[in-house]
Amino acid sequence: PSQVTPHPDGRGFDARVIEVSAVNGNLTLNAQPGDFATAGIGLMNWFQLTAHDEIFRVLNGRDFNSVKRGAWVAIPNAEGFFWLGRNYADAAAAAKLSVGDTVSVRRFDEVR
Repeated sequence: PSQVTPHPDGRGFDARVIEVSAVNGNLTLNAQPGDFATAGIGLMNWFQLTAHDEIFRVLNGRDFNSVKRGAWVAIPNAEGFFWLGRNYADAAAAAKLSVGDTVSVRRFDEVR
């Protein structure tokens, strides 16, 4: 079952950081693929992540190489949750996140 808190408008959810890699600063969020699908954030779609009042542009990607060096990416891991990282950069330090922190994930509005 989902562990995130969906936003009332259905465009996103709040997730918790459940692990931080001491080696590379990648984060594990308690979000699952179904949470992204419910929010309308498909594979290879960009979304916004808010952490401590800062907004980051993140790709729901296939792997870390889905983005350029230093860019943000979220990818599913083998445990069924999502890694949040930056390609060859420290996501935890950049967003000042640690285990137990909450982040907000929201799909971007369509441009008309």
